[in-house]
Amino acid sequence: MAAQRRLRIVEGSVPEGIEDLADDQLMLLLNRVSQKERAFEALIHRHQRLVLAYATRFLGDRSLAREVTQEVFLTVWTERESYRPSGRFRAYLMTIAFNRCQIVARQRGTARRKQPELESRGEQRDPADAPIERLLESERAAQVRAVLLDIDERKRAALILRFCDELSYEEIAAVTGQPRGTVKAQVSRGLKRLREMLCEGHRS
Repeated sequence: MAAQRRLRIVEGSVPEGIEDLADDQLMLLLNRVSQKERAFEALIHRHQRLVLAYATRFLGDRSLAREVTQEVFLTVWTERESYRPSGRFRAYLMTIAFNRCQIVARQRGTARRKQPELESRGEQRDPADAPIERLLESERAAQVRAVLLDIDERKRAALILRFCDELSYEEIAAVTGQPRGTVKAQVSRGLKRLREMLCEGHRS
């Protein structure tokens, strides 16, 4: 129960003495009675903004996103004994956030069940990276966020993870459980759809 009372958006600095520990080291400390709460608070402080930002963009509701963020970290807490250090805590965390947002979106009736087509892509840097960055930094940012909510959930998730949370294609593949090629196809097609809807004035 003590851990649940601490399950909140943490303000201030990381608990002293453990601020330099890697995520996996902090996860190991969650199983030590004397340090588990401090380690848990450090993980929340370090990653809460990433999870909250993703959930907010995906769901379009900051209040609901805060609830999801708490649920994500509660899952980290309850699954602490089964966690196996691998140096990929961020992907593990965002997998939980991705799955929870999918569930919440479906419960709200906002999900659109579409099967994205696979598309073969090269390994070079995706030329679509720069345009979305400019869009998000422009005066049309609010419109972009609104349009994102009308794109089917898999493409929406891929776009947010790639361009807002700055995850690599490999990390997104780990989060979503899909092949890297599928992720790249979703990003490409999602970006194309985003541009089309912006050009249409978000009428569709």
